[in-house]
Amino acid sequence: MGWKVPGVRLLLKGGALNRTNWISARSAEAVEFADSWYARQSMALAAWRRTNAGLAENIAALNFPTPTANAASVPSHWGMHTAQNAGTLLATHAFTGSPLAPALNASFGFDAGMLEIGPASGAVTGLGLKRAYETGLVSGTTYMGLFERQPSQANPGPIDAREPVAEAGWIENPAAQHTVRNQAPINYGIQAVDQPRPLWVGLFDALTDGTLLWEDEIDMRPADPAAQANLTIPALTVSIGFTVDA
Repeated sequence: MGWKVPGVRLLLKGGALNRTNWISARSAEAVEFADSWYARQSMALAAWRRTNAGLAENIAALNFPTPTANAASVPSHWGMHTAQNAGTLLATHAFTGSPLAPALNASFGFDAGMLEIGPASGAVTGLGLKRAYETGLVSGTTYMGLFERQPSQANPGPIDAREPVAEAGWIENPAAQHTVRNQAPINYGIQAVDQPRPLWVGLFDALTDGTLLWEDEIDMRPADPAAQANLTIPALTVSIGFTVDA
């Protein structure tokens, strides 16, 4: 899936599919159909089947207007937009196999399951990507945990309790607009015992238990938290985002 920066902004906050999006047919990634009979078609959240593995696909066939003439080109890509006309391009995707060229008075559209969005590259989990489609990965309040080892693996070695981060606490990185960073330090407080050095962070949807949404190794690791030391993740050092196709 070739997400554009506006699409990633919705994956992070608001939900990329949690709205009426408009689907286009394209003869190349950058070239939308322009035939006189052609018009984009709408899809709401309920039209997408979302799985816990991070896959989303159209539940039913999506049909465009019946061609009143043979199309000038064959569709090779589809696109997702914010409006039926003009609007903002959120994403594009190539077909595994192209549909036939639209022909005069013949039905033209995409079969169920043909508009498929797969796992995005990055540190997001399948359930995190599902949340990104539906509400936004960091929308609402999420909870940041520290670990000795990878949070999704057995015995990750959690360090201290998770700390809440409000949606407004994640701000866009102006140098990399497909990511957000923690606006303020994430403070875990004075440590009662000598803790291991945190090597991983995990983002969850609950203070305890809950779902792991995202995980990554710490690039700017905090100081080794000795007893009576204050354990803090500095501002602007946790970066969360998705790969974009500019």
